Amino acid sequence: MVAYEVDGAGRPKLQDRAYFWRAPEQSGGEYTKHLMMPKAGLGNENKMHALVAQHEEIISQWHAVPGVRPEGAPVGLTQAADGSVFIVDDRNAAILRLSVGTSYTSQQLSHVPARDISAKSLLPPSEVTALLKRRCAHCHNELHKQPEQLLNLDRWLQKSVEANTLMEQRVFKDKVRPMPADGQLTPAEKSILQNWFNTI
Repeated sequence: MVAYEVDGAGRPKLQDRAYFWRAPEQSGGEYTKHLMMPKAGLGNENKMHALVAQHEEIISQWHAVPGVRPEGAPVGLTQAADGSVFIVDDRNAAILRLSVGTSYTSQQLSHVPARDISAKSLLPPSEVTALLKRRCAHCHNELHKQPEQLLNLDRWLQKSVEANTLMEQRVFKDKVRPMPADGQLTPAEKSILQNWFNTI
């Protein structure tokens, strides 16, 4: 999440150069600084030189940490009366509060041991896989290549005290924000999922 310095009209201030920082490819690596090369922007009449706005990174490191958290997914924000900003993180089921104060200090995260359960027992049958890709993968793209990031006992298949999985609650019982977001499942689709839930 980034912020820009603005002019009196509320527009980002433009300059000749701007930079961005690329996250390391491996854990413990260093961020590297790179020149931003915009394909469009405000410039002179012949468009030979585009002016750009330099951003300041406010919240970073939304990446997934195995055993601790999935990749962050900010999907909405709102401003409170005191000027602080509340940010909804969909995949972590969390609300972050951004406000003026002491800068955040990075802390060492402790990894949660993986639960002792066979991955094969959580592998959905082909008809369930096809259904999830068709109805859910447009928002949850992990379902295409890494479904295990969502279909595990710490995420969608985590069970509540009522013995229902989180996925069941969102699909069958949530009246405020039911899933999928593009409309409710058909009775046939619900039956496919329920039969699979009964085996977990």
